[in-house]
Amino acid sequence: METVWQTVLEALRHTWAVVLPALRATAGQSLPLLVPLLCLGWLIHLAASLIEVDAVRLLGVRGFLYVLGWPGTLVHELGHALFCPLFGHKITKMQLVSFNPKGGNAGFVSHTFNRRNPWHQVGNFFISVGPVLLGALTVYLLLRYLAGFPLELSRFYSYGRVIPGPEGAIYESTTGWVRLFWKSLLHLWAAVSGSLDWHNWRLYVAAWLTLGVGSGMVLSGADIKLASQGLGVLLAVLFLVNVVLVLMHAGTPSSRPMMPAAVALSFLMLVVLCICTAGALLFRPLRLLFRR
Repeated sequence: METVWQTVLEALRHTWAVVLPALRATAGQSLPLLVPLLCLGWLIHLAASLIEVDAVRLLGVRGFLYVLGWPGTLVHELGHALFCPLFGHKITKMQLVSFNPKGGNAGFVSHTFNRRNPWHQVGNFFISVGPVLLGALTVYLLLRYLAGFPLELSRFYSYGRVIPGPEGAIYESTTGWVRLFWKSLLHLWAAVSGSLDWHNWRLYVAAWLTLGVGSGMVLSGADIKLASQGLGVLLAVLFLVNVVLVLMHAGTPSSRPMMPAAVALSFLMLVVLCICTAGALLFRPLRLLFRR
């Protein structure tokens, strides 16, 4: 009996020696992008919902779409549609934007997929969060090429470089990663905010379009449900890949390459959050002023 227990305990130790590094690697490869995506996305959802309620009451549905809603609706539906063919989903019907919405939907994308296909299931996550990802990319293009912000891609890439010295030694630890992430994000924010030209009309056009796009970076209940299903499959596949790499003694991929993408996504979503918050603070008193 003692020999059996020793065998079981030894097997558990070997299993844990494989599972723990795989879990750590999976967390390091996914959380840097998922945490800002979920946290900032939820805050943007709150601000955008306030804007839509107040703006629709102030301007009406069609007025809201003409003044503010059309960029967000267009980017939102394109965000869904662009990821469908990449993951084998078939688009059955699509309307990017309508200024005469029926049933409260100014746009929609209907698609079908095979629920038994893991690739299709993983696609559900990217298709569902596509409005946020394409929205962030659109905001980047607006800030970089319309407002003229110093947001060269090399600036983001520099945050993923190998860091020598003490900081490099703690890069792979959780606390060290978070410290460097916030340091990089604050450095980028200071560099961009210091270059603002409040007399440049393009800045205000970019802000208005960013407000419109940001107001559309809101996921519906159906989007969130599909995203959670796809995310579960995605994390499971990623974990199994890491398990295989640990068993082969190949070493799991470092979380370091996630730093540029995490900083870029967080910065762009933070800009959207600030502008949407300002928009919410603008539309609420206007609605109260006109008693709508």
